[in-house]
Amino acid sequence: MKIGLIGAGGIATAHLPAWVEQGHDVRVYTADGKAADLVGRFGGTVADSFDDVLAWCDAADVCTPTPTHRAIVEQAAAAGVHVMCEKPLARTSADARAAVAACAEAGVLLFPAHVVRFFPAYRAANEAVQRGDIGAPGVLRFSRIAEFPGRSGWYADEAQSGGILMDLMIHDLDQARRLAGPAASIYAVRRQRGAGDRIVGAAHAVVTHASGAISHCASVWSPPGTTFRTTFDLAGSDGILSYDSTAHPGLEFDGARSSERPETAYLPPMTSAETPYAAEIREFATAITTGAAVSVTAADGIAAVDLALAGMKSLETGQRIELAEQEVAT
Repeated sequence: MKIGLIGAGGIATAHLPAWVEQGHDVRVYTADGKAADLVGRFGGTVADSFDDVLAWCDAADVCTPTPTHRAIVEQAAAAGVHVMCEKPLARTSADARAAVAACAEAGVLLFPAHVVRFFPAYRAANEAVQRGDIGAPGVLRFSRIAEFPGRSGWYADEAQSGGILMDLMIHDLDQARRLAGPAASIYAVRRQRGAGDRIVGAAHAVVTHASGAISHCASVWSPPGTTFRTTFDLAGSDGILSYDSTAHPGLEFDGARSSERPETAYLPPMTSAETPYAAEIREFATAITTGAAVSVTAADGIAAVDLALAGMKSLETGQRIELAEQEVAT
């Protein structure tokens, strides 16, 4: 396919190699002139303009800061272009719903890039829960520790990024909803210090699901050099399923987190022969070419944004936030 990759943030350095390796024709457009550097390192060609790349491509991969997602998705939809959009789908519920509506009206696929769904341990956990291996989920615990991605200043501006809940914890909020069903309420707390590219903080959210299950999600933005780590413990009526990325690293590619690619230091190490980023891109491309179902839908993207926003409201008010019936039913 012809792919227009929009933006040159850290996530683009994970997406572009996967597109190129899978044989797609990629043109990269960035508003800040960084496309040439990205193409020089990973392949593809530089697009002359945003309008040109949309007129040319079959699908767009949106790798820009969160506040820009809605406008780019809407323009791509208007051009009849399928869209893969980096998480979160948008910074606000209204923007997320507008982006989804634009793609639905245009008849194009909108694929929220919730890449954690494609990490082998999380994929296996979902399959195990769906099979009933642990019975009915009762208490789920997730943790995620990552270096603060402060090299791009917008992350430190919560009005733009949404902070730790919207940018980091959203992965585990999505997993909690996927494994235990729609959320009925959320209560969150946070401690944070620092500014600019030196923010260190932690947040904890307790999600009560409509099913009665309870999920605990803990996220940490850590100092530079901290090892990326994720864990989960899924307790059900018939058993417990546990995972710790540092205890079970699998296969690591030497150099994936080297000093030559400091912009990717906040990303988890790759632990499979096909990276999770390549796996999600393959699923998106297959869905476009064959009509196959996807494992993360536009509705999932909206629900994750809604849940993160409710958690942020809990941080502001100090209260548990009940989710509206339409959100519980999404």
